[in-house]
Amino acid sequence: MLFRAESITKAFGPKKVLVDANIQINEHDAIGLIGLNGAGKSTFIKILLGIEPYDTGEIKKETNSIGYLEQFAEGGHVT
Repeated sequence: MLFRAESITKAFGPKKVLVDANIQINEHDAIGLIGLNGAGKSTFIKILLGIEPYDTGEIKKETNSIGYLEQFAEGGHVT
């Protein structure tokens, strides 16, 4: 396992955009996120990169918890 996010929840005020989101990425995996507009795809990616904080859940990278990181600390330059 290279990367795992478990039970990630994120809300903006009263609007919950992610509820109990999970993903595990292994070496050589190809992934994609599909969903309606406003479903939380971009927010989930920003959380995984450490750009956006999340409300609950846990993110682990190579068996170590990474929690919230400062912007660009993990992901480098993201456009």
